[in-house]
Amino acid sequence: MAPSQVSSVKIGTTQFVNAVLEQNKSKLDKVAVIRLCGPYSRRSPPFVGFPVGLCDLMEGHYGYVDGGYQVDGRVVRTLRHEQLKEQAAIIKSQSIKSLVVVGVYSPSNPEQELEAASVLVSELGAGYDVSCSHKVGRLGFLERENASILNASLRRFARHVIAGFKIAAQKLGKCSLHITLNDGTLSKASEAAEHPVRCFSSGPTNSARGAALLAGSLSHTDDRETLVIDIGGTTTDICGLLKTGFPRQSPAFVNIAGVRTNLTIPDVHSIAATDLILSNDRTDRLVQSHAKASGLAEINRAVEEAIDLVKTKPGDVRAILVGGGSIIISDEIAGVGELIRPEYLEVANAVGAAWLG
Repeated sequence: MAPSQVSSVKIGTTQFVNAVLEQNKSKLDKVAVIRLCGPYSRRSPPFVGFPVGLCDLMEGHYGYVDGGYQVDGRVVRTLRHEQLKEQAAIIKSQSIKSLVVVGVYSPSNPEQELEAASVLVSELGAGYDVSCSHKVGRLGFLERENASILNASLRRFARHVIAGFKIAAQKLGKCSLHITLNDGTLSKASEAAEHPVRCFSSGPTNSARGAALLAGSLSHTDDRETLVIDIGGTTTDICGLLKTGFPRQSPAFVNIAGVRTNLTIPDVHSIAATDLILSNDRTDRLVQSHAKASGLAEINRAVEEAIDLVKTKPGDVRAILVGGGSIIISDEIAGVGELIRPEYLEVANAVGAAWLG
């Protein structure tokens, strides 16, 4: 196929979540948090639930100012611009470039967050990155704040990554570039650069969508639960598949690298099981048969235990097996009534990404 024949590029990337998991100092920025809370929430300061390593990398400054709403929409306190200007001066003095504005009940009414962000941008000038929490998370104050901090810390790196994708796409000619998201939808590249946390679980989502397409339509009259088992190079990811072909979403809160968030992310159980059959001796190119058998049995047991954790009702499940490492899974898995190995299973992730639209 000639490059000119490519009309669209859809990319799912794990670079953003990996930067957080690896606690990569070169990819994560210090973040200043401005809470619009009035007298509330001060006994649970920003970064309070972060692992020590991430806190050291991300915690820059935090300040409390008047603002916020009650659950019924009443204003806690009116914004005071002089307080915001004082915080801007502190942030400037500490050379922190990434800021996040977090208001109490801002997803219900984002007006104060937007106003505060506008004041901060005007006061700080060029070169500062100001974001609002209502564009990142849902109701759930601390979890939304945590997700917003992760997002703000990653934005500089995300723009760098997306710029690289754009350069590669431009070499193909006039084709559109989209990034796959946690919920199985697509985003413009520019929007993904502003909200990298929305891409954290795009990999498992793409695999689930691809598995649904490759396995064929799922009967709406079949009550059996369907799971997708994605055997990758380093982890095995297992998630429930809805009859719509989308992965089942996590019901409430999600831990990302030890940080509690309320991001919309698939309910995925991951196990590091695919490296069990590898020989530790680099000079030994052959894995002994008994060691291989033992390793395969160990992997199957881990998958069986994970299936029990993921499924939501009793009885055997239907399982769709995908991923490049799927050859190591036996055809007999306890708890699985029907095991499907679709054609092109090794590229289900790419198929899922291409299918989105």
